[in-house]
Amino acid sequence: MKIKERDLMKAAIITHYYKSKNYGGNLQAYAMCKAIEKLGYTAEQLCFTSEKEMSSEIPKQEKKLKIKKLKIAVKVLVYNILCFVRHPKVYNMLRQRSKAVFMFNQNVIPHSRECYKESDIINSVKSYDLFITGSDMVWSPDMFSDTFFLNFVPVDIPKFSYAPSIGVTSLTDKEQKIFRSFLKSYQAVSVREHNAISLLKKISPVSVEWVLDPTLILEREEWDEICSKRIIKEPYLFCYFLGNNIESRKSAEEYAKAQNLKLVTIPYLLGGYRRCDCNFGDIQLSKISPPDFISLIRYSEAVFTDSFHACVFSFLYQRDMFAFRRNAEDRWGSRIYSFLELIGCVSRYCDTHEKESMDYIETLPKIDYKTPFVDFEIIKKKSLDYLEKNLRKAEETIENNEQ
Repeated sequence: MKIKERDLMKAAIITHYYKSKNYGGNLQAYAMCKAIEKLGYTAEQLCFTSEKEMSSEIPKQEKKLKIKKLKIAVKVLVYNILCFVRHPKVYNMLRQRSKAVFMFNQNVIPHSRECYKESDIINSVKSYDLFITGSDMVWSPDMFSDTFFLNFVPVDIPKFSYAPSIGVTSLTDKEQKIFRSFLKSYQAVSVREHNAISLLKKISPVSVEWVLDPTLILEREEWDEICSKRIIKEPYLFCYFLGNNIESRKSAEEYAKAQNLKLVTIPYLLGGYRRCDCNFGDIQLSKISPPDFISLIRYSEAVFTDSFHACVFSFLYQRDMFAFRRNAEDRWGSRIYSFLELIGCVSRYCDTHEKESMDYIETLPKIDYKTPFVDFEIIKKKSLDYLEKNLRKAEETIENNEQ
């Protein structure tokens, strides 16, 4: 595809966008397109659905492990179906939420008209000038897909990554070999977690940079543009729990009572009935879109959560926030800890039994949002510079190829 003017250059972004029901995932997909458009280009999410569960390069023993996990997932699905039969109200709540999220996914986020699979995604190449991987958990060894490494993109078409997450603290020799092979055609590589730099810098053909999640490179005023009006009129504590941690829920109930706040929740976030969500919250909401999710954080008195993106928007809207483990063996907590460390709020991570108690929570002063977040602003500028620099470089490559 040839371009005549810079503002016509079109980027395809590949992440977990297609039919995503995740609030954070949809908002980062929106933010990525918005950030690129601000720099004078056009961008859209590439609709992609995988035909296979894992890369052909993953060792057989690891595939057996993944098949075992798949069998467990099937059992969980059967369990959830039975729960739906027993709890029809839950099914209706989930259906309403899915519809609200899907409307945003389809109507607000720019995306390709075609939905591609591994077998035909090569056909997307003729519609775009460059390809970008990220953000989100697209480089996790738990579920490799060649497509998320842009293996279908010809070598003469520019491609780079923006803030993909690996989600692990180490890579096996075979995983390193896979990364080395795939990344050799990237013009630039960046990652979302700082610890991922040490994993890739020895094997990446190009330097690896640390950048912020796309949601953090938009200004608060830009989020105001899509944020819904206030939903709950009375003062409230907003709880957004993906995990099944009982202690965090108990502390939330105690906090709301002590502060004379209504406890507002979005239950059953993992798509099935959970006993821990059943009677949790004074107000349980279901028909909530991503703009509603932002609104619930923006107008709350405080936020209790185990979600990275709930922490992000709590920070952007200067809310008093408390982050918790999803469970006793939380493998997602590093993302939250890394972010809280960046903004100087590590004390807000309640990652032990002692810190999950009200005795600890009551000792924490309110977050001082008047003091500049210098480290955050530095990495934010670096992230924006990285994005702009590589878009310009891609444009130069395209122009040189046309000569």
